[in-house]
Amino acid sequence: MGPLAIIWAQAVPTVVNTGAEYAGWGGAGLLGLVLSWLLLKHLPDLDKARKEERADFLKALEEQRRELVVAMAEARKEFAVILLRQEEKFERNLDKILERMEST
Repeated sequence: MGPLAIIWAQAVPTVVNTGAEYAGWGGAGLLGLVLSWLLLKHLPDLDKARKEERADFLKALEEQRRELVVAMAEARKEFAVILLRQEEKFERNLDKILERMEST
């Protein structure tokens, strides 16, 4: 065997190509697809959904605040009426006490 045959024997693969040596590239490609799907599709959709949920929450919160303000105004009016009645009752009782004191 000459030197050229030895070089040729080393250069030509003697193992049958089964495709196993390319399995790593397939996994890397699949990982790249998953990561690109996350980056380009899933995360933007998730952000959009969260923004919509936040907007709905803020709208509901504003509506509750308005209802609370109305309820507080009504409670203030009712309290003012109760307070006025208590003052009138106090004045009547004070007048009765003064009348009894004058009569004795």
